[in-house]
Amino acid sequence: AKRTMAKSLSGVPWSRIATATATELTHAIQPVMPRLQQFSPNATFRRATSLRHGKVRGTARALYTHVDEGIEEDRRLHEYAVSLQYEADHKRKFYAQVMGDGTNNIHFGKWDGVDALAPGAYGKASMQMTDWMWKKAIEKIDGPDVKSINYVDLGAGNGSAARSICEGDERVHATCINLTPSQNHENTQRTEKEGLLARIAVQEGTFMEMPGEWTASFDGCFSQDALVHAYSKGVALTEAFRITRPGGFLVLCDLNCGPGEKEAVAEAHTPNELTGEVFVTTSDLKHDMLLFDTDVVQDNLSSKQLQEAAVAAGWEEVDYFDMSNDLRCSFLVMGRKVTEMLESGKYDDGAMFPVLKRFEENLYARVDQVERGVFSWGALIARKPAA
Repeated sequence: AKRTMAKSLSGVPWSRIATATATELTHAIQPVMPRLQQFSPNATFRRATSLRHGKVRGTARALYTHVDEGIEEDRRLHEYAVSLQYEADHKRKFYAQVMGDGTNNIHFGKWDGVDALAPGAYGKASMQMTDWMWKKAIEKIDGPDVKSINYVDLGAGNGSAARSICEGDERVHATCINLTPSQNHENTQRTEKEGLLARIAVQEGTFMEMPGEWTASFDGCFSQDALVHAYSKGVALTEAFRITRPGGFLVLCDLNCGPGEKEAVAEAHTPNELTGEVFVTTSDLKHDMLLFDTDVVQDNLSSKQLQEAAVAAGWEEVDYFDMSNDLRCSFLVMGRKVTEMLESGKYDDGAMFPVLKRFEENLYARVDQVERGVFSWGALIARKPAA
């Protein structure tokens, strides 16, 4: 029954899910909600936990083609929920205004040398994180004989990182793979406007199962705050390994569970907004679209587990840089921005008002959770062994 619903979503063919509007998808799901509540989207996934870190790469990739177990449909439902998070117009506006802050970069920031009280501080810190990550990537592969660099941005969003990187180095070509149609459309438009279409390709799809012809085709993989949405981080890391040439790089930053892993997972989870089902929760925080929502996050790992998953996928020279203090600062600045937006009165009658109210409450609570180790944030840097 679940597989049938996943394929049809009450009238929306699965082939149209990627191009359907948020309104179409919302209407499509309503008739099947009572039946969806009978199924936990995590149930089949839990049966495959032995594969989640990709310890056997061939078997791990089969995780997404083993239709008899319903895993492929579970993943698609999960990715559908992830796409919806960024598809709604008022949510995109929220991310642009609160996290973009004058730029198109809607990521957490690196705050070294940035005045958090200055106008445009959040956008500056976000761009600084992109620059820092790319510098780490270049350190892995650059040299006097390197004439071109061709990499994949995993979960590229609106493509802000790829455009910034390509603008800074004319040798670079980027392939952006991303789930959400509206973000991909924005990426294409902005890339064309900036004259970078010749060096940036935008492809709709999932980094969980990339095209077979990409095998060993890229100099590296880059991912900024996107791996958090992976159905299985181990499989995502394995796919990244597959498409990277020997000697290539992996650079990513991501949210992780804190040091108290079991407690962190429990407190970080919030109710499933789609079904109302609560898998695990010791927190009274409401759904806030950012952290460990059960609709859009399936595979919570600690930083240690993330490193272990990278090694299991085949990566070497795996280093991790903890940046939880920067995450704390990002939350504080975002909270201040949300409060200012609410106090302005401009959003009192709009769709963003309830979103802003939820975020104002939750962001300051998240600061406390970072300080207590419920969440962590950092960057993982690795290299594929040379042939």
